[in-house]
Amino acid sequence: MSKACTLENGVLNLAVLREDSRRELFSILDSIGKDICFVLDPELNGPLNHVLVDGTAVLKDHGVKDFHAFGKTVKTSCEFVLFLVRPSVRAMRYVAKYIRDLGADKSSSSSKKRFHLYYPQCREYKLDLIPFDDDVLTLELDACFKEFYVDGDKTNLHTIAASLIKLQTVFGMIPHVKYKGTMAKVIYQMMAHFRREQEVAGNPIGVLDPEIDTVVLMDRNVDLVTPMCSPMTYEGLLDEILGITHGFITVDAELIADDDGPNLGSSNRPAQVSVPLNSNDKLYAEVRDYHVERLGMNLQQQAREIRERYDEFRKNRDASISEIREFVKRIPGLKQNYQSLQQHINLAEMIKKITDSKRFRDLKDAENLVLTGETIFEQLEERIGDQEPLLGVLRQFCLQSVAAGGVKTKNYTHLSRELVQTYGFEMMLALSNLEKAGLLSRRDTLWNEASGFGLARKSFRLLNEDVDPRNPRDCAYVSRSHAAGYAPLSVRIVESAIKPRGWSAVQEGLRQLPGPSGEVSQVTSKTASDDPGAPVGVSKLDSFGSEERKVLLVYYLGGVTYMEIAALRHLSRQPDCPYDIIVATTKIVNGDTLLKSCFDKEVLRLLKL
Repeated sequence: MSKACTLENGVLNLAVLREDSRRELFSILDSIGKDICFVLDPELNGPLNHVLVDGTAVLKDHGVKDFHAFGKTVKTSCEFVLFLVRPSVRAMRYVAKYIRDLGADKSSSSSKKRFHLYYPQCREYKLDLIPFDDDVLTLELDACFKEFYVDGDKTNLHTIAASLIKLQTVFGMIPHVKYKGTMAKVIYQMMAHFRREQEVAGNPIGVLDPEIDTVVLMDRNVDLVTPMCSPMTYEGLLDEILGITHGFITVDAELIADDDGPNLGSSNRPAQVSVPLNSNDKLYAEVRDYHVERLGMNLQQQAREIRERYDEFRKNRDASISEIREFVKRIPGLKQNYQSLQQHINLAEMIKKITDSKRFRDLKDAENLVLTGETIFEQLEERIGDQEPLLGVLRQFCLQSVAAGGVKTKNYTHLSRELVQTYGFEMMLALSNLEKAGLLSRRDTLWNEASGFGLARKSFRLLNEDVDPRNPRDCAYVSRSHAAGYAPLSVRIVESAIKPRGWSAVQEGLRQLPGPSGEVSQVTSKTASDDPGAPVGVSKLDSFGSEERKVLLVYYLGGVTYMEIAALRHLSRQPDCPYDIIVATTKIVNGDTLLKSCFDKEVLRLLKL
């Protein structure tokens, strides 16, 4: 049984998207037959868990008799074989091999096989935006960043545009579009082109009243600094340390075991367990965006409150029958709350040990130096000499480069040589891809020029020394350690977009960042009649302090971090913010996963990443 989010508390009914994906998959199966062998790409297993929330057993009601993992040997007696895979040359080669092998297997069946091939990013099965939580949608395209910025492959732009069209088909046309970045502008143009085609065909999108007021489309390469920084929020640190995969973490069973629970013995206890992280867990929904300093205090307070409830009842020896009955009714809820609390206390203790370590403090010191405009070449050289984990070294090298607008050729050549000599010749391929992605670059000027990030740091007030991580008033708390807090650049751009003047107030800062920007209105006959004189790109209701809450969709093209999601949630919770914010993305990433996505699988294997 899946433990996906129930999607009951969102500002939009995102369950409609989940149900639409379910119906389409069932329709495909029903159209094939009643004797199907289902071959699933393992990369799609996680996303499908958020679509088939009742488990894969429901597929048996639609003709599936046999399941196989893509990449394994397939032997089946089923008449039909269905492959659900990503559209790639590598996958097609596997499919061709399977067909040859099955055709040559005389023992599988005397009858001929019939093959059906479906892949989610084509029209046959549009598995696009998947709701992971009440306010998070993702395409789960692992290679999207690499395809865009390393390979120059723009194929998935169509997938992203189609996902926006689907959203507008379900929730009405989005009146206001703001974009920043080359890909974002292309997405808007594709969306507008498709909308015009639909209108000509007599099937306009803007029939329903819009439930989403504004969408902000943003390229990942507009802000490459934030993914390279270490978060200080609970959810962000869980992802950094344990890795959140499709909304789940895998941990040792002892880490989340209930100390007061029955001892099942080592033979019956699984070595590792999978833990869902979403709004189904009310405690997690409350604390996931807390700074690690605030987290411990909150969990301790909740533990005291639960103990006090039990102690208060035990001391009340004169309790009436009705009072006893009422308490017994509350026991299941109290027990569930206690188990969740114990689980998060154990995870928080594990995280605190790491964040209190000298190694982590040194890491944050180096990040803070880079964010304030200093260089860390000596520290990088020492880390390479000590053969520290490669991804951590590359993250700081990339952070230095993107924050400073490049690395002087002399320093770049020296560090590159050290990396190749220490970690192997495969580093040459890795460094080449990081250059293509814009994460590393050389600066050949003889004088110091202000980098785009350096100018944006001032324009968008990215550093805040006064933010209190225990009672934050600014989103800069998400990275605050013992130095100034860093507010994610992408979130500051969104914050500027929703203010009354929009981006016109920060045009100078926006111009220093990659790609074009724009604020436009998607006008229909309905919206035009509502307010023909409204300025382009600005809602007539846009003003901080407005009583009516609208919905803002922020769509990251190339990935979003949990630190940015936490910062956007903080922004949405502010009393003067008129929006409930929903985040959509091609993939949820962190610094390590973003770097790894830039490398070919063979390079990852050779570098042992």
